[in-house]
Amino acid sequence: MVYLVVSNHVSLSGVWEQIETILRAFKAMGLPISISSRIKPGVTNIIIEDFNSFFVEEMTSVKIRNPNTQYVLCLTEYLTGNSGGAINLNCFSKKSKFTRKLYDWEYYVCGDKYNLFMSRVEKEPRSQVRGSLAPLLTAIAEWTASSYSQELMLARRAACLNKVKNLFSFCFATTNAVLNSYENYFDCELVYLPIVIDPHRTERNRRKSKKHSSVIFSGRMTAYRNKILSELGQKMLNAYPLEGGPSWREEFLLNDTEFKIERLRSEVEMLGTETSKTLAAELEITQLASVNLSRNLYNYSQEEKKTSTYEIYIPQAVNWPYSSPNRTLLSIESGFIPLDYGIFSDHELNKVAISVEDVDDLSTLLTQDIEKNFIELDKKITSYNEAQKNALQKVKGFFDPLG
Repeated sequence: MVYLVVSNHVSLSGVWEQIETILRAFKAMGLPISISSRIKPGVTNIIIEDFNSFFVEEMTSVKIRNPNTQYVLCLTEYLTGNSGGAINLNCFSKKSKFTRKLYDWEYYVCGDKYNLFMSRVEKEPRSQVRGSLAPLLTAIAEWTASSYSQELMLARRAACLNKVKNLFSFCFATTNAVLNSYENYFDCELVYLPIVIDPHRTERNRRKSKKHSSVIFSGRMTAYRNKILSELGQKMLNAYPLEGGPSWREEFLLNDTEFKIERLRSEVEMLGTETSKTLAAELEITQLASVNLSRNLYNYSQEEKKTSTYEIYIPQAVNWPYSSPNRTLLSIESGFIPLDYGIFSDHELNKVAISVEDVDDLSTLLTQDIEKNFIELDKKITSYNEAQKNALQKVKGFFDPLG
């Protein structure tokens, strides 16, 4: 039996897509798998990358006491630096590499304060050092369009990954771009794990709401993403809106607008039944939510009577070279058509998503027939899934001997 271990994650919110992807892949391969809240001695344990010093100690101890224990690592971040016995993750510019060195030093001094269970950490010396450094480090992180928590988290993960790199039987990732970045780091084999789309979930969630020709963004906000969204919103103001018009923000204007739309819908004698419905539906587009969702994309897809058709992926920074396969998968299975802001080729899912390079591409897309675009999406999903299922058979051979 193979066990998927989840105890190294503070919560499931940031790792759930990887968990589902792995479980789905095992089902497609016809291999048994279970989830465990602890490392299982003497068997194969899949660990999704996110280490802390306490989990590193546990992994090492279990392996010493039970040498037959096998570890398989699911890689999720890009290895962008590997020198002098240290590594860094997701650093795509000189500024970000400089910033990460400062956070590496901070982690070396302060350690895993957040994990000191039921202790008065605010009085601990390391906690006081961390508190005094936090304002300066926060400013430096924001200078690189990142955040204090993000930099601290990635510094911890890189340092701890470095300590357990030799414990793994093999490593896998759901994108070759991530996998290839570790080519000269691990001594074990690196394996690509295909992502399979669930067409039944896709169709079920698509039917939850009426779709309008509009775009939403629901990812983690960065300075660059905020800049792009602001530019798109301003340029699209007089076209299909990326966010609701001002009349929907005042209650009396909202009530008046709803009354006018309903009156237009009832003008069947003058305009005809179909025409009145069509024109009223066109005006209702302005009811759509803001381009930036303040809540979970899946919850938005479940709760709204009217939702946008398209969900857009925007790179985290100006030099960010990769797409987000997990984001694309979530977008599709939540019932939306995924957009990539830019041209990407780091994953097969890029062929499923629609690429838009500027506001003119977006304007053209939003004039297209929604149903036809959903039909085209379903064709891409079918073709994509067939290729991924064939690729899964190659992966099966790596798990069979271990399981």
